[in-house]
Amino acid sequence: MKYVWWLGILLLSGCEFKNTESFREQYELEKLWSTSEGLIGCESVVFDHTTNSFYVSNSSAYDFTGKGYLSKYSADGDLIDSAWVTGLNRPTGMAILDDRLFIGDINRLVEVNIPAGEIINEYQLNGDDVPGLNDVAISHVGEVYVTASNHHAVYKLEENKLKLWVRDTMKLKWANGIVAAKKHLLVAGNSLAKIYDETRRTDLVQMSKDVNDFDGLQVLSGDGYLVSSAGGKNCIWYVSESGISKTLIRSENYFADFEFLSNTNKLVVATGNNATNTYELVCYRIIKN
Repeated sequence: MKYVWWLGILLLSGCEFKNTESFREQYELEKLWSTSEGLIGCESVVFDHTTNSFYVSNSSAYDFTGKGYLSKYSADGDLIDSAWVTGLNRPTGMAILDDRLFIGDINRLVEVNIPAGEIINEYQLNGDDVPGLNDVAISHVGEVYVTASNHHAVYKLEENKLKLWVRDTMKLKWANGIVAAKKHLLVAGNSLAKIYDETRRTDLVQMSKDVNDFDGLQVLSGDGYLVSSAGGKNCIWYVSESGISKTLIRSENYFADFEFLSNTNKLVVATGNNATNTYELVCYRIIKN
């Protein structure tokens, strides 16, 4: 399962560049490992620093089947438990708060007790439509947020209920990936947007028009963002704070949500191809020469 593959980062057409120091530097990716064991329609991956393991969300259909599950892997990509948590529908994004794991699951936010590997709470978002609850973020003070792609919105867990935090059909269109910074939320959907905590003002992050339709999102401390797309572009991009972007990886397979471990510069991504029913969890190290 483990092997090394060196790949110079591709500077593909359709991306915008400027003559800045960061873009004159050479980047490479070192592929450390990959695995396909236990994966079906994998959608997201999160790393638990306490257990030193990855959790991956899986499901074969976007429906209320109850057949969705989480698989668990070691830090080196070895399968620990192919059905670590079961009883989910279409689990998508995840975030960890202490010993609890929060998961977006179509119309509910699911809370898992990590030591027990069991669902302990679920927070339904009732209504006539399907909100498409997607990715989850935890603020530095323990606030839980979840995107609702079909509502073009972000909800906040308050008093054991999901309450609308911000809705914006333009700036938060198809809201998907979400990250909580100290003073704002960063949301990736059709565009990349910042929601400021105190005022809930929402601003778009300006970038090339060709870089859009995002899925996964991670913030590089003081150095921009990593974003992925599964909507036909099948890319992972680096986007600078000023909106300059370049393609890191392009593939025939989709790139869903991913995890970035800043202490080791490791990028771990859930990827796959629904047409061929092939899915992988892949770990790269980002190398900046």
